[in-house]
Amino acid sequence: MIKNYLLVALRNMGKYKLFTIINIGGLALSLASFLFIFYYLYDELTYDRFHQRADRIYRLTQTFITPDNTQNLRFTHQKLGPYLQRNFPQVEQYVRLETMDGRVGKNKIKEKGITKTDPQVFDVFTYPLIEGNAHTALRQPHSIVLSKSLADKYFPHGFALGETLEIDGDSYTITGIMSDPPANSDKFISAFVYGGFDGEETSELSFLYDTYILLRSPGDAGFIQAQLPTAAEGLHKQAGQEVKMGYDMQALTSLHFFHGTEMDNPKGNKSYVYIFGAVALVLVVVAVFNFINLTTIRSLERAREVGIRKVTGAYRSQLIWQFLSESFVSVLSAAVLGILFINLLGVIFEIVSGKHIQFSNTTDRWIIGAALLFLILIAVAASLYPAIILSSFRPVKALKGRVMANQSIVQKVFTIGQFTLSAGLLVFLVAVILQMRFMGTYELGFSKKGILAIAAPPDTLVAKNLTYYTQAFLESGITQSISVGGFASNIGTTDPLASPLWLGKGADKRELIVPNIIVDKNYPALLHLQLKEGNSFDNNEQGTRRVLVNESFVKHAGWTDAIGQTVKTYAGEGAVVGVLKDYHFQSLHNKIEPLAIFEMDYKNPDVRYFYLKTSPDQLASIQVLWKKLFPDHPLEYFFLDEYFDAQYTSDKNLQVLFLYFTTLTIALSILGLLGLTYHHVERRTKELGIRKVHGASTASLITLLSTDFIRIVLADTTIGLSIGYVVADRWLANFAYHIPVDIALILIPGSIIIGIASFVVAFKAYRGAVANPVEILKCE
Repeated sequence: MIKNYLLVALRNMGKYKLFTIINIGGLALSLASFLFIFYYLYDELTYDRFHQRADRIYRLTQTFITPDNTQNLRFTHQKLGPYLQRNFPQVEQYVRLETMDGRVGKNKIKEKGITKTDPQVFDVFTYPLIEGNAHTALRQPHSIVLSKSLADKYFPHGFALGETLEIDGDSYTITGIMSDPPANSDKFISAFVYGGFDGEETSELSFLYDTYILLRSPGDAGFIQAQLPTAAEGLHKQAGQEVKMGYDMQALTSLHFFHGTEMDNPKGNKSYVYIFGAVALVLVVVAVFNFINLTTIRSLERAREVGIRKVTGAYRSQLIWQFLSESFVSVLSAAVLGILFINLLGVIFEIVSGKHIQFSNTTDRWIIGAALLFLILIAVAASLYPAIILSSFRPVKALKGRVMANQSIVQKVFTIGQFTLSAGLLVFLVAVILQMRFMGTYELGFSKKGILAIAAPPDTLVAKNLTYYTQAFLESGITQSISVGGFASNIGTTDPLASPLWLGKGADKRELIVPNIIVDKNYPALLHLQLKEGNSFDNNEQGTRRVLVNESFVKHAGWTDAIGQTVKTYAGEGAVVGVLKDYHFQSLHNKIEPLAIFEMDYKNPDVRYFYLKTSPDQLASIQVLWKKLFPDHPLEYFFLDEYFDAQYTSDKNLQVLFLYFTTLTIALSILGLLGLTYHHVERRTKELGIRKVHGASTASLITLLSTDFIRIVLADTTIGLSIGYVVADRWLANFAYHIPVDIALILIPGSIIIGIASFVVAFKAYRGAVANPVEILKCE
């Protein structure tokens, strides 16, 4: 019996090839798209949950408190972890991490993720060791535990344990090999190095460490949070009697979406998780509606088959199983094709989302398998409706072809749902496209074109011979102008480093926490920063350090006259010599914040970057000169415009993904509308023939057939546009500077949806209206 069902199913699929391709292809693309989104959501929502004790691990952060605001800094000092463990029994263990990122081997290859730590790191985090003992691996100085990928890179023969590895000129003994940590981790780790950190016995505070604590119970978090002010008082109330300090803590599992901590690791965007979750739901609903619509419509041509089967004694249950088996074959074929699409489109998905699906990975196979099984169950369940409808035909009516008269309402509901969802997605897509175009053309207030930033070697000789090196760049002819940047001088970071500043003196002295940078005198001119009042940095390298502030700083400070005002930092004191017009040194997601630009101390310069005005075709010459000036340091560089625009990578990826998903959803909706129109025209074929015999024109028949559908499209498009408008408005609220939320967001997608739908309906109505009435009525 089952074999017969399958043979009939395959025969029907072969008989209606175009229908089969459309139905299975559409469902397969929807399945693949859903699986991509499901994988993305799973990966985002399970960050750091691979640690066995993840629910008990918390990160501690340092806070600087002023009357105006509070700054949350990722790095804490070395005393905090030991202090909490000693004073609060609820803290089972602590661990401190310090980023090292050294140059490895004789070729001095820069490796990221090399991290100094405490020996008990494996008691807190879950990094399984393939070789070595987790309890003793980091007990001795100059010991190191490598990740498997790093070990394979430097010891391809496979015997790394016990060998030595040179990092920044120092030799480290390899005491363990750990499994590569999953990619969905807030902190990238490639190796752990014995830290040898100081404890509470030292008086000097070093704010260098990521500090984590392991609680004895998840319920202890509230208690420890409440004790942090006590800990601050126990360790110190103020730093140098200038800024009040405190602490905060965050759950490890929340770090991926936790914003507001300066100098933090790159973060995810929870709003995108909600958006893509909604898109996944939309795709499933549209795909199911479309599958039901097309399958039900096809039943028109099988009405007589059902009648004959019933007349010859077939039970309704047998017919239901027959049609369910056919649907199951279609769904299974779509699932196989969907997996093929995942393999073919996986590279594109990885480029756009940054997620890599590995079918060799057990976890990834479980994710894909579970999602696929879920979708197959949904699709098979959706097949019940057409199966029940098909099996319910009465033999007499079925043999006469008079069926499905009452099914158009249900099909219209499905089509309405499809177009409502499509219209909503299209509004959001238009908002994303227009916002990306807006950000690409928005005037930032400075010039970022043709500025090459080169990371300066961490060498004191660079600072001592700065004039020699800058002159060498200028004399080579590879640049027209050069500037040197120090502390936090890079433009284009969503969370710029802010630090305490003190304004005024004596009784008028007050403190602020605002972004500030250190640069040389050429920096403002190189970036074409516009001066509002006062002077820029001049050639005078003696006397008081000069400071430039932006307009927002002046407003924030409450100054009526900024020129001559005193500004002090931990690095020294300076006088304001000029006020710059506000410019966007951050992403357009953020409002322009107060900014102070300190002129570099040329006697003891802080050199982090060289900034060159040049072009990409000079890179080869720059490589040659760099190797001559700094033979022991590889060239690391980026162009400022690319660096700044990289802030919008996730937004641009969102545009690409939504373009694909919206196009797919609209295509499925059009197929559903085409099927419904086909059913509507077929059902009224004889009516059309009679009307033509009585003199009805082709135009009047097209109007007759199209009116109901145009009304449906207008109604559901209006609903979808309203929903999409609200979602787009909320998304645009994430940008401090964005396109106006006006009628254009509705007119553009509305015109596209209604135009496409009207064309499809009119085309099919025209085909029915021009049919020969003699052929239609010859059997009557």
